[in-house]
Formats: sequence, C-alpha cells, structure tokens
Amino acid sequence: MRVKIKRPQVQMDEGPLACDELMVILKGALRRRLKEKGNGIFISSHEALGSVTEEYNELVDAVTKNDPVNFMEECLDVAVAAFFSYVSMRHIERLNNDK
Repeated sequence: MRVKIKRPQVQMDEGPLACDELMVILKGALRRRLKEKGNGIFISSHEALGSVTEEYNELVDAVTKNDPVNFMEECLDVAVAAFFSYVSMRHIERLNNDK
C-alpha cells in the first residue's frame, strides 16, 4: 500500500516556495559563479559534464555528512553548473548552425 504524503506545493509567484523568489536566488548564485570563475563558456560537452559531475559529487558528500545547509548550497551549485552547461552548448550549437 502506498503512503500518500501531503507535500508543500511550489507556486509560480507567491509564497515560501515561489518560483519567482527561487529564480532570484539562482540568479545570484550564477552571478557569484561568473565572478569567481569568469564568463568563458565551456567549449565541449565533456568539459560541461566534468563541472556538473564535480558539483554533483560535492552534493553527495553533503548528503553523506547529513549537512542540510551545505546540501542546499550544493544543490544551487549543481543547478548553476547545469544551467551554465546548457548556455554553453546552446551557444556552440548556434555557432555550428551558422556555418
């Protein structure tokens, strides 16, 4: 028998789980990444995957250490690495399509 759990719901524009507010947090994390590591894009999917994998491994470490604050920080780092990877590959794909 499945146990049903009443879960808090993500909302688009208001409340503690509002997407708009969470996107502001993600945007701040992306700015910190650009300031720390520069604006140069990843030049290959292998480089992008390396970045995402490194952040994922740090996320796993936070879970292993049962550190919820570090877990949240590492979730943001994974999200930023994935987003930056997407932006990088999107740019490369557009360049390739223009040839």
